[in-house]
Amino acid sequence: MTEHTAALPDNLLTATLLQVTPETPTIKRFVFDVSDQDFSYLPGQWIDLFLEIDGKVQVGGYSLTSVPGEVNTKIELAIQTSAKHPVTHYLCEQASPGLQVHISQGQGACVYDPDMGEQLVLIAGGIGITPLMSILRSAVMLSPDAPVALLYSAHNPEDFAFAQDIHELAERHENVLAVFTCTEPQDALPDWVHFNQRIDTAFLKDKNLPLTANYFICGPQRMIAEVEEGLLELAVPAGQIHYEKWH
Repeated sequence: MTEHTAALPDNLLTATLLQVTPETPTIKRFVFDVSDQDFSYLPGQWIDLFLEIDGKVQVGGYSLTSVPGEVNTKIELAIQTSAKHPVTHYLCEQASPGLQVHISQGQGACVYDPDMGEQLVLIAGGIGITPLMSILRSAVMLSPDAPVALLYSAHNPEDFAFAQDIHELAERHENVLAVFTCTEPQDALPDWVHFNQRIDTAFLKDKNLPLTANYFICGPQRMIAEVEEGLLELAVPAGQIHYEKWH
């Protein structure tokens, strides 16, 4: 996510907020209507979202969690609240259905393509699940028999966004494996949370990960660096490790 004051660029699209739904104590889902516009994106991409607040145009960058299609009439975002960023704060605290915003086309080079290979491993930390949800959903739709594993860490059980969606995907598709791990010490874990440790080199070495898979990583910068280092130590080729650094 990025945010800053900006002038309103040309060639933006109009998106109308249809629904806001609490997802976790700190994350909300937003569904926008982009009907009748030439909007396109790829799994894993993000958009710039422009909003006028107190007379100033502000912009925030948010990953898409929905699945691209031939006709994109709705898109979904999941946004973690923040008091520091004007757009994020407004969306999470004040936005209601009917709000109109301006958005860019999909952006970013860290994208999933079904032609890149059969096996896919997604590694998420916290709000980093957002672009990986688009990739997970797209992979299941475009390559329904290809093996996909999701390793997902969050502080506490209530902090896992999309947990129900992920469980349902794993139940419907035998080739989808979902592994949840909490990074904060827990007195007890629900039966669907498998570990109580960070996703680091030691965690990865214990999971017998496939060397032929493509890996997508999204989370805190420290986590991305540690996971990349761990995968390289396991002899995963660098060209099969994909991530995007946010500044």
